[in-house]
Amino acid sequence: MNEVQARMNVNFQLISTTPSASTPASKPALPDIKTDSNLHISAEAQYLFEMNKYLAGLESTERNSVLNYLSQGSDPLQRKAAEHFTQTQEQLITQEIRIQDSGGDDGRNLLNVDFVLNESTAIVARPLVADIFRLDERENFIPERRGSTQALKDQVDALEKSTSGILGAQDTANLFGSVRNALSAAENVFFSVDDVIYFNYMLEKANEAIKFFDTPGDVGSALNAILNQGVNHQKSIQTQELDQAREGINNGSFGHITRDNLRLGEAAQRYNEQFQSIIQSTGLSVFDSGGVINKLLIENTDLIRFNPEKINDALAFYQKDFEKFERALHKDFSSSGAQQLYTLDSQGLDVGRDYALKVIEQIQNYVATATRTNQ
Repeated sequence: MNEVQARMNVNFQLISTTPSASTPASKPALPDIKTDSNLHISAEAQYLFEMNKYLAGLESTERNSVLNYLSQGSDPLQRKAAEHFTQTQEQLITQEIRIQDSGGDDGRNLLNVDFVLNESTAIVARPLVADIFRLDERENFIPERRGSTQALKDQVDALEKSTSGILGAQDTANLFGSVRNALSAAENVFFSVDDVIYFNYMLEKANEAIKFFDTPGDVGSALNAILNQGVNHQKSIQTQELDQAREGINNGSFGHITRDNLRLGEAAQRYNEQFQSIIQSTGLSVFDSGGVINKLLIENTDLIRFNPEKINDALAFYQKDFEKFERALHKDFSSSGAQQLYTLDSQGLDVGRDYALKVIEQIQNYVATATRTNQ
């Protein structure tokens, strides 16, 4: 017997055919399982669901008798089934009264309305900002941000409004959202290879979205121009940061920190310029640039503050994020978690269902016995 089966081995002790409130309570051990995917499987919840279905299908008089039977039993799970059903019914009645008290025609079937799915009513999922993979394994890292690209984001907003009704709601969210995310990354000052790889990855995601969608007129070229302005913005804030660092070198209290930041910032700036020049001239993807990244590190040794083998981990991390992004572009929102849920072993649910069937059988036997006694 494996571990899961052992946990499923439940001792089903049912009440006697004559319920007695004085019998000591002994709660059956319905399993509560948490899977490796952090999915919660409750046999008790399945049991209560099955009991609710059964009780809802009974006639009023018969249902009251069964509820009384369950409430007087020694099994706490049977009493809980009665309490759960009663509470559920009370909640439904309360909601119905609220609808009726709203007055006028508002008490009609709330689903019977003329609902139209359009650009203003559609629910969309905007592309998330990717995390920065830290080669030095620093946790809770927050990039150094300088300046704002809000003026450029306002231009993106204006372009988005100009395509209203042309692109679908989800396509609009993916296209313009990815450009906004890249502009946010352009607000970061670079002090490491991590910063450079991340920024160019965000640019690649935005460029991929622009190429993917058939944008009207010159929208695509306008978005590319905005991204280029974002690149120039990053270069500008990088230069400003380095100029300030040079001014602070003579500061007695923080001079050594300033010198270190200046050395890293200059190396990162040079590294980014070299990296962008190569991928733009060759059309190389960030995911295929491992060799280039290592070659440039040899020329910028100040940036080597990590195990070079971590570069492959970083590229794999962004590759996985990009695969999710591609699924979003194709409107494929299925998740690995949902797929795992579909293939889960149903033993946990079966335990709750089987226990409900045993309780229902117990009730039916009790009713049959009581009927024969009364005849």
